[in-house]
Amino acid sequence: MTMTGTKLGKIELENGETYFALLEIERDSPDDASLSIIMTNIDKCWKSQLDSQFFRSQSQRTKCSVDRYLEMMVSCLTGTEANESATEEEGNKSKYVCQVKEIANNDAELTWKRQLLEDDVSFRLGTTRLRSADTTENLRTILAFGVNRIKELEKLTEDQRHEENRLLQEKRNVVEKLESYVTEIGRAHV
Repeated sequence: MTMTGTKLGKIELENGETYFALLEIERDSPDDASLSIIMTNIDKCWKSQLDSQFFRSQSQRTKCSVDRYLEMMVSCLTGTEANESATEEEGNKSKYVCQVKEIANNDAELTWKRQLLEDDVSFRLGTTRLRSADTTENLRTILAFGVNRIKELEKLTEDQRHEENRLLQEKRNVVEKLESYVTEIGRAHV
C-alpha cells in the first residue's frame, strides 16, 4: 500500500491533552516520501516538514520499509491503528503513543513511539521539532479540510442512499415478476 494524500487526526496524550494533526503525504516512489505536519492544541499551532532523507534514515534505523514506517507514523499521528495485523507481532499487542513537549521559542518536540502492551516496552519510532506557526491561519486550514471532508462524506452517503433505494426498488420489481410467473404457472397447471 502506498499512502498519499491528506489525513486529519485527533491525538489523545497519556496526560489527557488533546492535539489535532493535519498531515499532507507526498510520494514519488515506494521508497520515497515527504510529510508536512500542522499540529495544534487549539491554543498554539506548530508545523514541520519531513523530507525523503528523514524517511529513508528512519526506516533504516527501525529496520522496516519506508511504506511501513510511514504507515506506523501516520497511525500514531492520526490516532488510528493501521490494521490489527500491523499492531500484533508474535502475539504481543501494541499501540502507538505520541508525546509533545514544548521547548524554546514556543516550538515543540513531537515524539512517536510504538508500545508493546504485554511486555511494557516502548520503541521510539521518531522525533521531530515542530516550529511555532500562526495559530489562526493553521486552524483555518485544519477546519477547512475537516469541513470539506464532511461534505465529501455527506455526498457519498447520499449517493449510497440513492443506490440502496434503487436496488430495493429493483428487488421489489423482481419479486413482483417472480410472483406473477408463479401465479401464471399455477393457473396453467390447473
